[in-house]
Amino acid sequence: MAEQPVELELGPLDAELCRAADGGDRGGVARCLDAGANPSAVDQGWPVLLGAASAGDSAVVQLLVQ
Repeated sequence: MAEQPVELELGPLDAELCRAADGGDRGGVARCLDAGANPSAVDQGWPVLLGAASAGDSAVVQLLVQ
């Protein structure tokens, strides 16, 4: 059975990263990551990477996996 990600309360920077990734905002994702946001953040049970992938922007996905 796959391990479920542990969801912690998001700080403001991680929440901003999740919003930017969900919206396909490459610049916003880059700014958040540069400021120290967690690229493994989980919001409402969904990893930020999955949100970026579902938005369909491969450039945002690439930023998160670097």
